[in-house]
Amino acid sequence: MKLSSKLLALAALGAQVQAQGPASPAQQPSAPVLNFLFSVNVTIGLSLKVGNGIMNTTRAVFPISGGQAVEPRISAKVLEVGADWAFYGTLLNGVNLLTLDGANILVEAKGQTATPTSDPKSTGAVHVQATFDTVSKAYS
Repeated sequence: MKLSSKLLALAALGAQVQAQGPASPAQQPSAPVLNFLFSVNVTIGLSLKVGNGIMNTTRAVFPISGGQAVEPRISAKVLEVGADWAFYGTLLNGVNLLTLDGANILVEAKGQTATPTSDPKSTGAVHVQATFDTVSKAYS
């Protein structure tokens, strides 16, 4: 049986969520503890146009051809098997990390950009959910 670990994260933050039974209506769930995992720099290749999107935009795929993830919790090489899919308002990318101790970690990030507004105080927020998948017990 294959062991796998799924961790949710916001951007480069990893969430450690303890499994608990269903909360009663009077009981408020506790917030997850967030820990900074790593900072990553990737090398992106030339885009491959894959069609037209909404609002007269172009849908494209950008190959990820390497890079590096740097501490504090994970140090790894970004392997040449990832991609960044660019669609209007949607974020989707996947990379495979090879840690310094030999573990493979698949990182998938999905998200949405905030709807553009005319409000000058708008932050242009990006909401991201990342999943980490590995069979390594060191990172489970």
